[in-house]
Amino acid sequence: MSNLVSAFKKFSSKNKTALEHVLSSVVSLCYASPEMCLEFSQSKGGLIILTNFLRDEISIASQKPSCFNMATSLLVKLTNMRENIEAFRESGFVKLIAEWFSKSPCPIPQPNLESYNAALFNMTKNAENQKILLSHAIVPQLIRFANGKDKQVSSFAAKSLWNLSATDMKCREDIRKEGINDATLKQLAGIQ
Repeated sequence: MSNLVSAFKKFSSKNKTALEHVLSSVVSLCYASPEMCLEFSQSKGGLIILTNFLRDEISIASQKPSCFNMATSLLVKLTNMRENIEAFRESGFVKLIAEWFSKSPCPIPQPNLESYNAALFNMTKNAENQKILLSHAIVPQLIRFANGKDKQVSSFAAKSLWNLSATDMKCREDIRKEGINDATLKQLAGIQ
C-alpha cells in the first residue's frame, strides 16, 4: 500500500490514464481489506493526497469521470471509519466539502451527489465536524437535497440534517421554516 500511496503522489490530474490505474488499485485494496483501508488512511499524506485530488478534479470531472467516481467511492469508505475522523479534519476535507455544499448551484457533478451526501452524513456523526460543517451554512443546500427527487441523495441529506439538528437549534429552526417537521425528516431519512 505504501508503494501505491507513493505512486498516487507522483501522478497529477493531467496524467489521467496512469492515475486511473493507481486509483483503481487503491480502491480495490481498500474495499477488499479493512487493514489496507486503515493503512491508506494513516499513511503519510494519504488523505491529503485524496483531498487534493478531489479538489482538482471537481472542475474537470467530465474529462475523466471514472477517476472521479472511484475517488468518491473511496471517500465514502474512508469517512465511514471512526479512526479517520481526526485525519479528515486535519487534511482539510471536512472544510472543503462544507465549502462545496454551501455553494449554489453545488459544483459536485450530479452522478456523484449520492457519494458526497453519504460521506457528508458520515462526517456529521462527529461533534467537531458538525461545528465545521455548520459554520459554512450547508443547511439550506441539505434541505434542497432532502426535498429532491433522487431518493438516495434525499435520504443521506435528511440523515445529515437529523444529526445536525440534534445538536444545533438554528439548524432545527431552519428545517422547520421549510415546512419539514421531525416526522417528515425521519421519513425522508428512513429512520424508524
